[in-house]
Amino acid sequence: MYRRLPDGPILRINVLLVRASAAALRGRRAEARAALEELARDDGPEETWIARQCARWVLGLLDGDEAAVGAAARELSSRGVAPNPRLVAVWLPGFNDVV
Repeated sequence: MYRRLPDGPILRINVLLVRASAAALRGRRAEARAALEELARDDGPEETWIARQCARWVLGLLDGDEAAVGAAARELSSRGVAPNPRLVAVWLPGFNDVV
């Protein structure tokens, strides 16, 4: 019935996005943070860039790290992406309460 998807960078990123949001929604903040940190460190292809930047932005917000928030916001803005709550709602819905 189900087709196994080939392993690759986009699948890896999608798994991390779902894992981070699901853990956050279930109140498992340490697990959610670990997935966010792995996502932010990822050095995958261009197709995964926005997910990485969103993770970096959310981590900065969680930590109250204005420098990290600013760096991620500038990187997002450099490609015409506005760092705002809608971005988190799409990419990391488990973290809507952060923004």
